[in-house]
Amino acid sequence: ARPFMAGDDLDHLDIESTLDAIVSSGKRLDAITQEELFVYDTSKGRAALGVLIDISGSMDGRSLAICAIAVVMLLGKVRSGEIALALFESDTHIIKSFQDDTDLDEVADHLLDLRATGGTRVDAALKWIGNEFEGVPEADFRLLFILSDFCFFEPLEEIHTLSGNLAEQNVVFLCASHGYVCKETLNAMTRVTDGHTTQLKSVERLPGILIETLRQIGEEQL
Repeated sequence: ARPFMAGDDLDHLDIESTLDAIVSSGKRLDAITQEELFVYDTSKGRAALGVLIDISGSMDGRSLAICAIAVVMLLGKVRSGEIALALFESDTHIIKSFQDDTDLDEVADHLLDLRATGGTRVDAALKWIGNEFEGVPEADFRLLFILSDFCFFEPLEEIHTLSGNLAEQNVVFLCASHGYVCKETLNAMTRVTDGHTTQLKSVERLPGILIETLRQIGEEQL
Protein backbone atom coordinates (compact mmCIF):
# COMPACT_ATOMS: atom_id res chain seq x y z
CA ALA A 1 0.00 0.00 0.00
CA ARG A 2 1.06 3.57 -0.61
CA PRO A 3 -0.46 7.06 -0.13
CA PHE A 4 -3.23 8.03 -2.55
CA MET A 5 -2.21 10.23 -5.49
CA ALA A 6 -4.30 12.21 -7.96
CA GLY A 7 -5.47 9.91 -10.74
CA ASP A 8 -5.52 6.75 -8.58
CA ASP A 9 -8.53 4.46 -8.86
CA LEU A 10 -10.50 4.40 -5.60
CA ASP A 11 -11.35 0.78 -6.38
CA HIS A 12 -7.77 0.07 -5.20
CA LEU A 13 -8.39 1.67 -1.81
CA ASP A 14 -6.63 -0.19 1.03
CA ILE A 15 -9.22 0.06 3.80
CA GLU A 16 -7.01 -1.27 6.60
CA SER A 17 -4.09 1.09 5.92
CA THR A 18 -6.48 4.01 5.42
CA LEU A 19 -8.20 3.37 8.76
CA ASP A 20 -4.83 3.13 10.50
CA ALA A 21 -3.84 6.50 9.04
CA ILE A 22 -7.11 8.11 10.11
CA VAL A 23 -6.82 6.76 13.66
CA SER A 24 -3.18 7.87 13.88
CA SER A 25 -4.05 11.38 12.69
CA GLY A 26 -6.75 11.78 15.34
CA LYS A 27 -8.98 13.63 12.87
CA ARG A 28 -12.76 13.64 12.83
CA LEU A 29 -14.33 11.84 9.85
CA ASP A 30 -15.50 15.15 8.34
CA ALA A 31 -11.90 16.46 8.42
CA ILE A 32 -10.30 13.60 6.49
CA THR A 33 -8.30 14.55 3.39
CA GLN A 34 -6.73 12.43 0.66
CA GLU A 35 -3.50 12.45 2.68
CA GLU A 36 -5.04 9.78 4.92
CA LEU A 37 -6.05 7.54 2.01
CA PHE A 38 -3.96 4.55 0.99
CA VAL A 39 -4.25 2.44 -2.15
CA TYR A 40 -2.73 -0.81 -3.36
CA ASP A 41 0.03 -0.37 -5.91
CA THR A 42 -0.84 -2.09 -9.17
CA SER A 43 1.47 -4.58 -10.87
CA LYS A 44 2.00 -2.20 -13.81
CA GLY A 45 4.30 0.02 -11.78
CA ARG A 46 4.87 3.70 -12.38
CA ALA A 47 4.88 5.36 -15.78
CA ALA A 48 6.61 8.53 -16.97
CA LEU A 49 4.92 10.14 -19.95
CA GLY A 50 6.66 13.12 -21.55
CA VAL A 51 4.69 15.23 -24.03
CA LEU A 52 6.19 17.86 -26.35
CA ILE A 53 3.82 19.79 -28.61
CA ASP A 54 5.02 21.90 -31.53
CA ILE A 55 3.16 25.24 -31.46
CA SER A 56 5.20 26.94 -34.18
CA GLY A 57 3.56 28.93 -36.95
CA SER A 58 3.27 25.84 -39.16
CA MET A 59 0.72 24.35 -36.76
CA ASP A 60 -2.69 25.86 -37.57
CA GLY A 61 -5.34 26.57 -34.97
CA ARG A 62 -7.53 23.59 -35.83
CA SER A 63 -4.61 21.18 -35.61
CA LEU A 64 -3.57 22.56 -32.23
CA ALA A 65 -7.12 22.30 -30.92
CA ILE A 66 -7.34 18.63 -31.85
CA CYS A 67 -3.86 17.99 -30.41
CA ALA A 68 -4.94 19.63 -27.17
CA ILE A 69 -8.04 17.42 -26.98
CA ALA A 70 -5.92 14.30 -27.55
CA VAL A 71 -3.53 15.20 -24.71
CA VAL A 72 -6.42 16.15 -22.43
CA MET A 73 -7.76 12.63 -23.01
CA LEU A 74 -4.39 11.29 -21.86
CA LEU A 75 -4.50 13.38 -18.68
CA GLY A 76 -7.55 11.42 -17.57
CA LYS A 77 -5.58 8.17 -17.73
CA VAL A 78 -2.48 9.08 -15.70
CA ARG A 79 -1.55 10.27 -12.25
CA SER A 80 -0.35 13.83 -11.91
CA GLY A 81 3.20 12.71 -11.12
CA GLU A 82 3.38 10.57 -14.24
CA ILE A 83 3.23 13.33 -16.87
CA ALA A 84 5.57 16.13 -17.91
CA LEU A 85 4.45 18.51 -20.63
CA ALA A 86 6.01 21.38 -22.59
CA LEU A 87 5.21 23.40 -25.70
CA PHE A 88 7.92 24.50 -28.08
CA GLU A 89 8.45 26.98 -30.91
CA SER A 90 11.40 29.37 -30.92
CA ASP A 91 11.21 29.06 -27.12
CA THR A 92 10.22 26.22 -24.81
CA HIS A 93 7.20 26.72 -22.55
CA ILE A 94 7.10 24.33 -19.60
CA ILE A 95 3.53 23.55 -18.58
CA LYS A 96 4.11 20.75 -16.08
CA SER A 97 7.06 18.76 -14.75
CA PHE A 98 6.90 15.32 -13.16
CA GLN A 99 7.51 16.85 -9.73
CA ASP A 100 4.89 19.56 -10.19
CA ASP A 101 1.63 18.65 -8.43
CA THR A 102 -0.46 21.10 -10.49
CA ASP A 103 -4.04 19.92 -10.86
CA LEU A 104 -4.43 18.22 -14.24
CA ASP A 105 -7.67 20.14 -14.83
CA GLU A 106 -5.60 23.34 -14.87
CA VAL A 107 -3.21 21.76 -17.35
CA ALA A 108 -6.16 20.79 -19.56
CA ASP A 109 -7.51 24.35 -19.48
CA HIS A 110 -4.11 25.66 -20.58
CA LEU A 111 -3.93 23.21 -23.47
CA LEU A 112 -7.36 24.10 -24.76
CA ASP A 113 -6.19 27.71 -25.18
CA LEU A 114 -3.15 26.98 -27.39
CA ARG A 115 -2.12 29.43 -30.12
CA ALA A 116 0.46 28.86 -32.88
CA THR A 117 3.44 31.22 -32.93
CA GLY A 118 7.17 31.49 -33.61
CA GLY A 119 9.72 29.23 -35.29
CA THR A 120 10.59 25.60 -34.59
CA ARG A 121 13.47 24.95 -32.17
CA VAL A 122 13.34 21.67 -30.26
CA ASP A 123 16.80 21.43 -28.65
CA ALA A 124 15.84 23.06 -25.33
CA ALA A 125 12.64 21.01 -25.15
CA LEU A 126 14.52 17.73 -25.70
CA LYS A 127 17.14 18.67 -23.09
CA TRP A 128 14.40 19.58 -20.62
CA ILE A 129 12.46 16.34 -21.07
CA GLY A 130 15.72 14.36 -20.83
CA ASN A 131 16.40 15.95 -17.45
CA GLU A 132 12.83 15.22 -16.42
CA PHE A 133 13.23 11.51 -17.17
CA GLU A 134 16.50 11.48 -15.21
CA GLY A 135 14.56 12.81 -12.24
CA VAL A 136 12.21 9.79 -12.11
CA PRO A 137 14.56 6.78 -11.90
CA GLU A 138 11.77 4.77 -10.26
CA ALA A 139 9.61 4.85 -13.42
CA ASP A 140 9.17 1.38 -14.93
CA PHE A 141 7.90 2.68 -18.27
CA ARG A 142 9.07 5.87 -19.99
CA LEU A 143 7.48 7.27 -23.11
CA LEU A 144 8.03 10.51 -25.02
CA PHE A 145 5.27 11.67 -27.35
CA ILE A 146 6.11 14.47 -29.80
CA LEU A 147 3.62 16.07 -32.17
CA SER A 148 5.36 18.12 -34.86
CA ASP A 149 6.22 18.42 -38.54
CA PHE A 150 9.87 17.87 -37.44
CA CYS A 151 11.14 20.77 -39.53
CA PHE A 152 13.60 21.88 -36.85
CA PHE A 153 16.20 24.65 -37.11
CA GLU A 154 18.88 22.59 -35.36
CA PRO A 155 21.44 20.57 -37.37
CA LEU A 156 20.75 16.86 -37.70
CA GLU A 157 23.85 15.98 -35.66
CA GLU A 158 22.47 17.80 -32.61
CA ILE A 159 19.07 16.11 -32.95
CA HIS A 160 20.87 12.78 -33.23
CA THR A 161 22.83 13.40 -30.01
CA LEU A 162 19.77 14.53 -28.04
CA SER A 163 17.78 11.53 -29.27
CA GLY A 164 20.65 9.23 -28.24
CA ASN A 165 20.53 10.62 -24.70
CA LEU A 166 16.87 9.66 -24.48
CA ALA A 167 17.55 6.20 -25.89
CA GLU A 168 20.16 5.62 -23.15
CA GLN A 169 17.38 6.22 -20.60
CA ASN A 170 15.20 3.53 -22.23
CA VAL A 171 12.66 6.10 -23.34
CA VAL A 172 10.11 4.77 -25.84
CA PHE A 173 9.65 7.36 -28.60
CA LEU A 174 6.24 7.89 -30.20
CA CYS A 175 5.84 10.64 -32.76
CA ALA A 176 2.89 11.88 -34.78
CA SER A 177 2.70 14.23 -37.72
CA HIS A 178 0.27 15.30 -40.39
CA GLY A 179 0.61 17.09 -43.70
CA TYR A 180 4.19 17.91 -44.67
CA VAL A 181 6.90 16.35 -42.50
CA CYS A 182 10.71 16.53 -42.61
CA LYS A 183 11.37 12.81 -43.08
CA GLU A 184 15.15 13.05 -42.70
CA THR A 185 14.88 14.40 -39.15
CA LEU A 186 11.98 12.16 -38.23
CA ASN A 187 13.72 9.03 -39.52
CA ALA A 188 16.91 9.92 -37.65
CA MET A 189 15.05 10.30 -34.35
CA THR A 190 13.06 7.09 -34.73
CA ARG A 191 16.16 5.15 -35.82
CA VAL A 192 18.23 6.25 -32.83
CA THR A 193 15.43 5.62 -30.32
CA ASP A 194 13.90 2.60 -32.05
CA GLY A 195 10.75 4.70 -32.02
CA HIS A 196 7.26 4.47 -33.44
CA THR A 197 5.89 6.82 -36.11
CA THR A 198 2.24 7.55 -36.82
CA GLN A 199 1.57 9.40 -40.08
CA LEU A 200 -1.90 10.90 -39.84
CA LYS A 201 -3.99 11.20 -42.99
CA SER A 202 -6.23 13.45 -40.94
CA VAL A 203 -5.34 15.15 -37.66
CA GLU A 204 -8.87 14.38 -36.47
CA ARG A 205 -7.74 10.78 -36.01
CA LEU A 206 -5.05 11.71 -33.49
CA PRO A 207 -6.99 11.22 -30.22
CA GLY A 208 -8.14 7.70 -31.05
CA ILE A 209 -4.81 6.61 -32.59
CA LEU A 210 -2.79 7.99 -29.68
CA ILE A 211 -4.87 6.23 -27.03
CA GLU A 212 -4.80 2.92 -28.92
CA THR A 213 -1.05 3.11 -29.64
CA LEU A 214 -0.24 3.84 -26.00
CA ARG A 215 -2.40 0.90 -24.93
CA GLN A 216 -0.55 -1.45 -27.28
CA ILE A 217 2.89 -0.18 -26.23
CA GLY A 218 1.92 -0.54 -22.57
CA GLU A 219 0.87 -4.14 -23.10
CA GLU A 220 4.19 -4.89 -24.82
CA GLN A 221 6.05 -3.47 -21.80
CA LEU A 222 4.17 -5.81 -19.48
